[in-house]
Amino acid sequence: MKQLSRVLIFTNKAAHLSHGLWMATLFAVLLAIPMVASAQSTTATIVGSVTDPGGAQVPNASVTARNADTGLTRTVVSGADGNYRFEFLPVGNYAIEVTATSGFKKAIRGGIVIRVSDTATVDITLEVGAVNEEVTITTAPPEVNTNNAELGRTIQSREIEDLPLVERNIYSLLDLTPGVQSNNSGVATASAATNNLTLGFPEQRTLINGGTDGGTGSVNYFLDGGTNMTNLRNTGNSTPSPYAIQEFLVQTNSYNAEYGRFASGIINVLTKSGTNKFRGSLYEFVRNDAFNANEWGSRVERAPYERNQFGGTIGGPIIKDKTFFFFSYSGLRQLTSTFLSGATIPTALERIGNFTASATKPKDPATGGNFFCNGVEHVICANRFDPVAKRILDTYIPQSNIINANGSPGWQGNVPNPFDTNEYLIKLDHQLNEPHRLTFSYFTTAGITTVFPGSGNLPWATQDYKWRQHNFNASDVWIISPDKVNQIWLTYGRNFGGRLNVPATSLRDLGSSFVPQGAPSLPQINVTGYFSLTNAIGGPRAGTNFYSARDIFSWNTGRHSFKIGGELTLNKDVQETLLNNYGVFTFNATTSFFNSTANIATNALANFLIGIPSAVTQDSPVTAYTDTWYMAAFIQDDFRVHPRLTLNLGLRWDVQTPPTDPQNRVANYVVGQKSIVNTAAVGTSILR
Repeated sequence: MKQLSRVLIFTNKAAHLSHGLWMATLFAVLLAIPMVASAQSTTATIVGSVTDPGGAQVPNASVTARNADTGLTRTVVSGADGNYRFEFLPVGNYAIEVTATSGFKKAIRGGIVIRVSDTATVDITLEVGAVNEEVTITTAPPEVNTNNAELGRTIQSREIEDLPLVERNIYSLLDLTPGVQSNNSGVATASAATNNLTLGFPEQRTLINGGTDGGTGSVNYFLDGGTNMTNLRNTGNSTPSPYAIQEFLVQTNSYNAEYGRFASGIINVLTKSGTNKFRGSLYEFVRNDAFNANEWGSRVERAPYERNQFGGTIGGPIIKDKTFFFFSYSGLRQLTSTFLSGATIPTALERIGNFTASATKPKDPATGGNFFCNGVEHVICANRFDPVAKRILDTYIPQSNIINANGSPGWQGNVPNPFDTNEYLIKLDHQLNEPHRLTFSYFTTAGITTVFPGSGNLPWATQDYKWRQHNFNASDVWIISPDKVNQIWLTYGRNFGGRLNVPATSLRDLGSSFVPQGAPSLPQINVTGYFSLTNAIGGPRAGTNFYSARDIFSWNTGRHSFKIGGELTLNKDVQETLLNNYGVFTFNATTSFFNSTANIATNALANFLIGIPSAVTQDSPVTAYTDTWYMAAFIQDDFRVHPRLTLNLGLRWDVQTPPTDPQNRVANYVVGQKSIVNTAAVGTSILR
């Protein structure tokens, strides 16, 4: 921040330098400072020219922009060429008032709606007359953007509220922008399963202009000007309720130098602010199984489905024309289910080791012949049972409730998947004094959902996905002078989740000597031709802490509008993965874990009962910590050559450092040579 202050002081003094020296010196400073600018605006710009009835420029005219909702006013003076420019205006509905020297009437043009990152052109033609006379201009400003070549679409609050939203998630509106495809819904739903909860928290993936998503995203996501994404896979985080969103902008290409880092596009979400009027809303959306009939011919109970999404908003003035607030709450209570089928359930005889009626008769691995128990063929004596396998069979394998198509006993049913979230947003806008306007916003959301992992066909284990997200943004717009404005942002973000296997029970708890690595979890057991008891890799922690400081200085001089800025960002990531720490056991009728040619019961269930698996795998837990710095700087000049021609000129410098381990556990080795890897955590050395 000290370097940033020095840059601002320098630019104020440099305003007196010649144009060429100013550009050269400024460019040199930008190359020297270690800052970042993946800047994303929460504000907008109004530009225009003031002319007389004959089309001649009117210099030194007083131009005032007035926000109709908050009473905010900003005044600049038209330059020698008659041009004026307002930077860093909060989005909203504005009126432009122009007062020139004697000989011209005061001109007022209202109904100017500016959206996030807009550059709106409002040209004013003055009429001859007394200064105390007013002329109200009713023609609307041009809709076509002639100030830059940026392409994209702004989706406003009215559209967000009126259009049908899947799961009440604004990311589902991304497809309204040409060339943009939402790659998932951004929340866990019955239809989306857990594809976007892989690491334990919701992730948004977006494809823009044919871009690909090979596990990591290439789109910038912003909320109220601050980065709203997780560094682990560069995916977007959750956003507030649609009723808390003022608008969001999707930019697909041709950005100016202010934007960088990810190449595909920018998704910028802006929340609502309070105004001079109190406004609020209450809502609830209900979907449940009372509205859904069971499938014709189904012999199982109708799958449960209950979804209640509710909340409210309130906003208004704390001090009129000075301080405003906005608050939003949204909650979700959902109960869906996972339908399981396809298992072959052991018969009552098979459960006690009697395979006399089974289609496939097992062989005794000890003799290679048929099983005999007390003289009865194809029966396994109880003393041959593996006690853990018998306990699993008696405790976890349900009785048959259907007959499969092949005539075997089967089971089908529903495993409940509850899903609950709570989210809060608070936003404050305060006009500290005439030069400074402060904005603070804080958004947090937390959720938990229980899912059935893997592709098993019987109830066994579930996973609880728990996450919490925090977004804090603070900004200050400082009007240094009518032609110089500075805005600074401070951002902190945290998004962490976890995947916890339930119940916290392992084979050891069932009497086995098998020791799981890491947190206790039930194993994965596949008995070929019968049933599959699945689990999934867990991870108590995964997420990102994000810190960012950013500054942009704007200077409007003549036909040039300069912006310089930078940002310094630190990502601190952690990913704890348990992998298959619980053990994966496969039982089939063709191979044995102990010997590939012997010890085969030729019946997978018999192999399971006597405890002879065909394959066993187990992984160890892995925890990764990484710190990554991102730095950039830019200079942008919007050169208005002609009222119908603007050149957007810019330079940008981006640097992202390689990830480092804060515990210094990362080492390199030379292929083909023995290398000593220093494991400081345990104080030993390992030869690879």
